[in-house]
Amino acid sequence: RASVPMSKQLPATLKNRYFWLLLLLGAFSLIMNSNAIGAQIFYCNMVLQNPMFMSVLMTAGQLPGILILFLMPAVSKKWNKKTFLLMGAILIIAGFAITGLAGENTTMIVVGTVIRSLGVGPILSAVFALIPDVVEYGNWKFGIRSEGLISSAQSIGSKIGIGVGSALTGWILAAVGYNPVAEPTQAVINAVKFDYTWMGAILGIIILIIVLLLDVEKYADQYNND
Repeated sequence: RASVPMSKQLPATLKNRYFWLLLLLGAFSLIMNSNAIGAQIFYCNMVLQNPMFMSVLMTAGQLPGILILFLMPAVSKKWNKKTFLLMGAILIIAGFAITGLAGENTTMIVVGTVIRSLGVGPILSAVFALIPDVVEYGNWKFGIRSEGLISSAQSIGSKIGIGVGSALTGWILAAVGYNPVAEPTQAVINAVKFDYTWMGAILGIIILIIVLLLDVEKYADQYNND
């Protein structure tokens, strides 16, 4: 099959709304994840006043998501990709909300963190799984197959997400006048609480909205039969 020149691939890719939704989903998923990791040390130090609890939250925030990735092939036979994504987004919102309502109840904080982690796994894996659907949709809609450019949506989204997510905690702390050599003010402590909990829930709601718009699979019969 002759390769399609970039001068034709690029306009077709930029017109493909699912390319943009995939890019946004990858970006916001990693903004949410990177920000939670960045806020964690401040949350353990300032809010819980227990720096050693960091290792517990790191395990609770990473291990369940990794484990669920191994179960994905079996579970994927029951549900379509969008259902996965919806389940993931709802678990992320619920997990951050539970953590936000937990106060200093460490058991509840761990439960919320585990639930959030279980939601991250389906989101990150289904983003990759949707790339072929977006490619086929673009080929059906515009007559141009551009696997490379559409695959780059996840790579671009990841770079944006990690960059913004890693900086977000710093921006929030700077906005409330955080001084690393001074005793944290109540405003700083409140900002850390918000950043580690409700900020994640807000980003989860944005992810949920993107997932609801990412309905590329409804065209599967058309692009698979053409």
